[in-house]
Amino acid sequence: MPGTAQILFRTTGLDGDFGLVHFDGATTKTTLRLQAIPATEMRGVIAASGDDLPMLCLTALTEERDG
Repeated sequence: MPGTAQILFRTTGLDGDFGLVHFDGATTKTTLRLQAIPATEMRGVIAASGDDLPMLCLTALTEERDG
């Protein structure tokens, strides 16, 4: 799996932005924190949170990566 994902649904809460995402090549969906992804952007790439928290997040996709 290339680590890229389509954002299917997004919401904003007290702890930031979160989205229901479908990773390219996967058959299931998951919820991740959306980190610095504009509301108009519908794709991202998986990354570590960088906040010393045990979680993964989705960051802005700067360029489409080959799978």
